[in-house]
Amino acid sequence: MGDGLLQLDDLPTQPGLGVGDAAIGNPRREAADARAREEAAGAQQEYQAKVQRAAQEQAAKKAAEHEARRPMCAGCGSKCTDARWETAQADDAP
Repeated sequence: MGDGLLQLDDLPTQPGLGVGDAAIGNPRREAADARAREEAAGAQQEYQAKVQRAAQEQAAKKAAEHEARRPMCAGCGSKCTDARWETAQADDAP
């Protein structure tokens, strides 16, 4: 024991595993962990895609609302440009 060599009794063990299993690993556990990591990565990608779609939908809705509020020229019926609209709003402000 005191000779500095690693003994089987000195190897770390996990609950439910023998000393030999801790020394050589557990291929089934490693495969299950790899599958869990892949599933988590897939779920993360799905979540990111969902967030991106929601952001795009929100931006499209905001743009549509902006266009719906855009004033039209009483004379020709064309819609005002953003620059003209901002100028007109600045002129209207007290």
